[in-house]
Amino acid sequence: MKRFGERRFAAAAEHFRHAASANPVAGGLCRYLATCYIALDRHDLAAAELGKAVAADPDDVEARIRFALATWKDGRSDFAEDILRKGLARRPDDPELQYQLGTLIGSEGRFDEAMDLLRRCLRQDPAHARAHARLAQCLGVQVRRDEAVGHLREAQRLEPNNGL
Repeated sequence: MKRFGERRFAAAAEHFRHAASANPVAGGLCRYLATCYIALDRHDLAAAELGKAVAADPDDVEARIRFALATWKDGRSDFAEDILRKGLARRPDDPELQYQLGTLIGSEGRFDEAMDLLRRCLRQDPAHARAHARLAQCLGVQVRRDEAVGHLREAQRLEPNNGL
């Protein structure tokens, strides 16, 4: 843990790899190891570790989102989308899963579907500033200026110091 705290991620990864080999089902070790791999820009290895964490607990939303993001950063957006969709199948009303999937889909230019997911997120959590900001971006691309400005203002009202 000392290496991890000191941000010596390569050394920490080696330590966590050895610990994980002794206890392959320890989800916490998978998360620490994934964090090291992400810091080392090894998203493929991070995704593999986070996949183990999700397999151990399919309802762990945080691990699932991190798994999807690592997979996306590894260039596998279809698989990342599938990871998030499976999470939504398990927890259809989870606003963070809706937000993350909407963000991923919006980044691929599928704005109508992204906006549907972001609106679902906002129905569950009206104070989700990042969802307001992302929805504003999607609306802006579709030249729906008044709606976009309204959501951007709401995002800024909710998190005035976040630079949204």
